[in-house]
Formats: sequence, C-alpha cells, structure tokens
Amino acid sequence: MPSASTPGGKNGRIRAPRADEIITAARVPVFLLDDWQSLRPGEVGTAEYLVQRAEALGFKHTLIDLGGMFRAQGSAYFRDWVVRLLGVGTHTPQPWVPDGRMQVQLADTPQEMEDFLKERAFEGASTRIVAGFCWPWSEPDDNGELIPDVTIDGWQRPWNVKPKSAVKGAPAADFWATDPRGEGQIGCAYTAQTFEFDWVGVIIGPDLVWQDDRFHVDRSATHDPELRGKSIAQADVERCVRNAYHVLLTRGVMGVVIYATDKDTRDALRGHVVETVKHPLPKPMRKIKKT
Repeated sequence: MPSASTPGGKNGRIRAPRADEIITAARVPVFLLDDWQSLRPGEVGTAEYLVQRAEALGFKHTLIDLGGMFRAQGSAYFRDWVVRLLGVGTHTPQPWVPDGRMQVQLADTPQEMEDFLKERAFEGASTRIVAGFCWPWSEPDDNGELIPDVTIDGWQRPWNVKPKSAVKGAPAADFWATDPRGEGQIGCAYTAQTFEFDWVGVIIGPDLVWQDDRFHVDRSATHDPELRGKSIAQADVERCVRNAYHVLLTRGVMGVVIYATDKDTRDALRGHVVETVKHPLPKPMRKIKKT
C-alpha cells in the first residue's frame, strides 16, 4: 500500500517514471497526495495525473478528498486562501477574512517578524522563519560557522545546516524543525516540508513579486539549483516556485506572519491582509488557544 512515505512517494511527490510501477505493484495501491507539494521539475504530484495513469493502464480508481487537516487550526478556508493568493492554477487572489481559527498577519521588516515570533516563543509556542530560495546557501566558513546568507536591508541570518553536513552548535538539517537551536536559522521549502510549527514567519523573496493584481514568478531571482538551468521550462519554474511558497505558508498550526522583500508586493499584500504585527489582535482572536 504505497503512500507519501514510500520509496518513489516521498512527501506526497511521485516521480513520473515510478508512477506506473507503483500502480501495478499491489492489488490496491493507495496514494496520499498534496497537489501542490511537488518542488522539482521532474516530479509529478497531482491526483489528476495518477488518475490518468491508472486509466491508461486499465485500472479502476477511487478519488477521495480528505477535507480535514491539523494545520491552520483545521481551517480549510485558510488553505483555499493560500491557493488563491499564490494564483495556483486558475485561482484568483482574495482578501483574508479572519475565520476565528487561523491567524494571518503582515510584517514591515524581517526584524519586526522575528521580534513578534520571539514573543510567541516566550509564551511557549514553537516558531520558525522560512524563506523562498532567493539567496545563496554557502558552506560554513573556515571557523565552522554558518554564513548569514539571507540578507535583507542589514538584517541577516543563516540558512539551516545543509543536508548530510554538521556544524557545531546547530542541529542537523533533519532536526532543524524540532531542535530549539534551529530558531536562529532560516528554513527553505525542502527543509520545512512535512513539518509544522505553532507560528511560522514566511519571507517572500524576489522570485515572487506582485504585478497586475497577482503574483508573478521571476526565475532570474531563484537560487534553487533545481530551477536555475536554462533548459528548465518556464511552466515548470512557475509551478515549483508557487508550490514552494504554498509549502512555506501552510506550515503554521496557529498563525503565519508574512514579509515580502519587494516594497510593491508588501503594499499589495496590505490590501489582502488587514492585521499587522504592530497592532494587537482583536479580542475574539486573542481567545484562540492551541488545542
């Protein structure tokens, strides 16, 4: 019964050459998928694709929509809002209307975001900051220290430790999301995928900017080695970048704070999110507690 954790099906992603093999490997194969989690050009991860492959192979299929979730206080409305905001597929962005569950706020600076999250951590919440892959990811310096690659107007922080690497005083990549020492490092979609935190801060980098009432992908701004090749189709870059931000924005259990490096994008987001970290939450929202 293959699932998102089986070989060829990691984190809800199925590599195309393996799909037919998995479908034919068992009498009743089961795929647990998130349509917006494929992050590499060679990956396919939609229910529609697997339905097509099953039909082509002559198999019957049953498609079940799992409507509930633990993240975002169980708010299906928040998930729909993220998909619309990012313009995934044909969806159109819409303003966020507080639903009494998930908390969505904006920050004007990364320091403002970090200070807000430190307050939540002091209250006992788990917090992390993540970002689009828009900065280099350097090896540690000669002293074995992480390089503060993520630099924004004087504010700078390092990425988490690279996979299969070790840095003294910092958790390994596999433990960045759960080890308290990971709080001072920035995670990317590859690191944060499959994890969640009470509060997540999301830095939208210059690879995703707001123009003409919606987000547009600027492939020249990405530092993701999987997407930098000139042979990678624009459609694949578009899909992977939007999916990466979908992953980042949906890591929060209780709330998300968003900061965009591009000023025009920050201004546009103010028309979609009313609350900012500068202002206290209204009383109904302050009553929300982790369950």
